[in-house]
Amino acid sequence: MKKLDKKRLINIGKEHIIDMLGQDLISNPSVLVGWWHSIDTSEELFSVGGGVALNPNSKFNIGDETPLDFIALVNINTLTGEVIRDYKNSRLP
Repeated sequence: MKKLDKKRLINIGKEHIIDMLGQDLISNPSVLVGWWHSIDTSEELFSVGGGVALNPNSKFNIGDETPLDFIALVNINTLTGEVIRDYKNSRLP
């Protein structure tokens, strides 16, 4: 069975994270939304995460540690696309 490509895995993950955090929160222009994901698709699981800072720093510099108020994490099976939502390690609204 062929593995899903990285772009598809990221999109699957983002769909679930938006559902976990809420579309209204993610779409709010006054919050900072950050995304991260695994680099390599060779493993069985591919991780995607998203976080929201309600009061982001007004002067953001690369490498700043802006505290995230909410975080959602998911793992995706690279063969089947099955998503495992990681509620234990997420901080949801």
